[in-house]
Amino acid sequence: MNYSPLNDPEFKEFREQSRKEAAKKRRRKALIGLSSVALVAITCFALLTLSFAEIAPSIPSIPNILAALFEKNETTNTEAPSPSSPEESEALPSSPEQEASPSEIVVNPNAPIICIDAGHGFTNSTGALDVGAGEDSEFYKKSLELTGTGLYEADLNLMIALKVRDLLVKKGYQVIMTREDYVYQHLSINQRALNVRNSEADLVVSIHGNSASPSAYGARVFYYNNGEHATASLALANAVAKAIDANDASLTKANVYEDTFAMLTLVKKPSILVETCFLTNTEDSLQALTEEWQNNMAKAIVDGIVAADL
Repeated sequence: MNYSPLNDPEFKEFREQSRKEAAKKRRRKALIGLSSVALVAITCFALLTLSFAEIAPSIPSIPNILAALFEKNETTNTEAPSPSSPEESEALPSSPEQEASPSEIVVNPNAPIICIDAGHGFTNSTGALDVGAGEDSEFYKKSLELTGTGLYEADLNLMIALKVRDLLVKKGYQVIMTREDYVYQHLSINQRALNVRNSEADLVVSIHGNSASPSAYGARVFYYNNGEHATASLALANAVAKAIDANDASLTKANVYEDTFAMLTLVKKPSILVETCFLTNTEDSLQALTEEWQNNMAKAIVDGIVAADL
């Protein structure tokens, strides 16, 4: 028989060992390849993380986005201490309905001219900004806790007033605003009311947030039950209170009350003052921080004005 290495046991053992060594080399190469890919991936991730860290400060956080909604934006004549200067945002709160183009807005020449007064927001006699319900209110505390920015009554009043303005304009009304931002000049509530009296406004809606014991909550509407405009003012107050209930804008039934606030007695026009909620109540304050509620309240005021048809 001719000799063949294939039949040699030592050769067979050598060949098997060679196969095992080759298999080990292939596994090592595969492991090295995978390790290289993993190292590249980790390096890329680290570089991306460092790049993001450099630009992250310029990206607004969720609390800052929420705060921006509120940043730009008197049942009482409380003059609060001048607040620390919050970071101002130029963005105005969005309207409850999509903004119409000028060509879609048709002013009704027979519609009354509406004056919308966002309560507070001027400086007082000492030069301090009158913010209405301030840092002691639940509204301020909850806004600070949830958004990182403490909001005052004057902020909420303005946010609702701007929404009311936009809705009225879309319906063809002419609107006069007593302010569209904070006004850093002194103007007493009496002078403010007299300015409205001397304007071309046909009726007046003053918007405020209420303050009382922590247990008080819900919306209230006030009117002046005296003089030639008492009947019209009562009709407007009832219409707005009814609309507040219909739009689910109050945690309890909105009732109508008589009072002698300057924006009711001095304007000599049909007028109401809407206390949208109690800023000293936790549930009211949490609700007031939602844009849904603000939209509902703004729509209720507009629905009431339309329904009163003065």
